[in-house]
Amino acid sequence: MKSDKFIVLATVLLATIYWFATEQIKESLIGDPIGPKAIPRLLIIGLLIAAFLLWLETLAGTKAKAREQASIKQCRAILRHQKGRRESEAISLLRPWFSALWAIFSSSTGSVMQSLQRCICSH
Repeated sequence: MKSDKFIVLATVLLATIYWFATEQIKESLIGDPIGPKAIPRLLIIGLLIAAFLLWLETLAGTKAKAREQASIKQCRAILRHQKGRRESEAISLLRPWFSALWAIFSSSTGSVMQSLQRCICSH
């Protein structure tokens, strides 16, 4: 991007210098109806048009990059929100199962553990 701006500036500077040089050309009274300044003026116009188009392209690229960065940030925020929502949905779906298991094992923890111990030690 910096190189494009430098090229635009250099092209405008070149066109300005070329315009001053063109104005130094003397026109003869007898000669071409267009005059000796016609082709240099067309080149100046071409240089300015090219510089303007490059400047527009540079601006469009800057805006596109800014839009891309904004959309990336927005997508990341959406993904973070969905990830958090999915985790909370998973927890809310598992909560009844954990509650049921807690209720089962907390009331009879002693008897379950003792029966497991008896099974393991008896063999």
